Amino acid sequence: MDIIKKNEKSKNNFERYITLLPTSGFISSLILLVLFFLIQDVKQGEVIETLLYALFPFIIFTGISVPIKVVMYKNNKDKKNKD
Repeated sequence: MDIIKKNEKSKNNFERYITLLPTSGFISSLILLVLFFLIQDVKQGEVIETLLYALFPFIIFTGISVPIKVVMYKNNKDKKNKD
Protein backbone atom coordinates (compact mmCIF):
# COMPACT_ATOMS: atom_id res chain seq x y z
CA MET A 1 0.00 0.00 0.00
CA ASP A 2 2.86 2.39 0.75
CA ILE A 3 4.34 1.81 -2.71
CA ILE A 4 1.05 2.76 -4.35
CA LYS A 5 0.81 5.92 -2.26
CA LYS A 6 4.41 6.84 -3.08
CA ASN A 7 3.78 6.33 -6.79
CA GLU A 8 0.64 8.46 -6.66
CA LYS A 9 2.47 11.14 -4.69
CA SER A 10 5.38 11.08 -7.15
CA LYS A 11 2.94 11.33 -10.05
CA ASN A 12 1.16 14.28 -8.44
CA ASN A 13 4.49 16.01 -7.75
CA PHE A 14 5.60 15.46 -11.35
CA GLU A 15 2.31 16.85 -12.70
CA ARG A 16 2.65 19.88 -10.44
CA TYR A 17 6.25 20.38 -11.60
CA ILE A 18 5.24 20.21 -15.27
CA THR A 19 2.38 22.63 -14.65
CA LEU A 20 4.66 25.15 -12.94
CA LEU A 21 7.45 25.03 -15.55
CA PRO A 22 5.95 27.69 -17.89
CA THR A 23 5.09 29.88 -14.91
CA SER A 24 8.62 29.78 -13.56
CA GLY A 25 9.97 30.45 -17.06
CA PHE A 26 7.65 33.45 -17.40
CA ILE A 27 8.70 34.88 -14.04
CA SER A 28 12.40 34.44 -14.79
CA SER A 29 11.89 36.01 -18.23
CA LEU A 30 10.19 39.01 -16.63
CA ILE A 31 13.09 39.40 -14.22
CA LEU A 32 15.56 39.24 -17.12
CA LEU A 33 13.54 41.78 -19.13
CA VAL A 34 13.57 44.19 -16.21
CA LEU A 35 17.28 43.63 -15.70
CA PHE A 36 18.25 44.14 -19.32
CA PHE A 37 15.88 46.92 -20.37
CA LEU A 38 15.42 48.97 -17.21
CA ILE A 39 18.62 48.47 -15.25
CA GLN A 40 21.36 47.87 -17.84
CA ASP A 41 19.96 49.92 -20.77
CA VAL A 42 20.36 47.78 -23.87
CA LYS A 43 22.11 49.32 -26.87
CA GLN A 44 20.02 50.27 -29.90
CA GLY A 45 21.24 47.48 -32.20
CA GLU A 46 20.95 44.68 -29.61
CA VAL A 47 17.27 44.95 -28.73
CA ILE A 48 16.02 41.89 -30.63
CA GLU A 49 18.86 39.66 -29.45
CA THR A 50 18.36 40.77 -25.87
CA LEU A 51 14.61 40.25 -26.07
CA LEU A 52 15.06 36.71 -27.37
CA TYR A 53 17.69 35.99 -24.74
CA ALA A 54 15.40 37.22 -21.98
CA LEU A 55 12.44 35.19 -23.26
CA PHE A 56 14.53 32.04 -23.64
CA PRO A 57 13.55 30.50 -20.25
CA PHE A 58 9.84 30.88 -21.01
CA ILE A 59 10.22 29.44 -24.51
CA ILE A 60 12.30 26.47 -23.36
CA PHE A 61 10.23 25.63 -20.27
CA THR A 62 7.01 25.85 -22.26
CA GLY A 63 8.54 23.71 -25.00
CA ILE A 64 9.43 21.08 -22.43
CA SER A 65 6.10 21.06 -20.62
CA VAL A 66 3.64 21.06 -23.54
CA PRO A 67 4.64 17.70 -25.08
CA ILE A 68 4.76 16.09 -21.64
CA LYS A 69 1.29 17.46 -20.84
CA VAL A 70 -0.04 16.05 -24.13
CA VAL A 71 1.39 12.60 -23.34
CA MET A 72 0.02 12.72 -19.79
CA TYR A 73 -3.41 13.76 -21.11
CA LYS A 74 -3.45 10.88 -23.61
CA ASN A 75 -2.38 8.39 -20.93
CA ASN A 76 -5.13 9.57 -18.57
CA LYS A 77 -7.67 9.44 -21.39
CA ASP A 78 -6.62 5.88 -22.28
CA LYS A 79 -6.85 4.78 -18.63
CA LYS A 80 -10.37 6.22 -18.34
CA ASN A 81 -11.45 4.46 -21.53
CA LYS A 82 -10.13 1.11 -20.21
CA ASP A 83 -12.10 1.48 -16.98
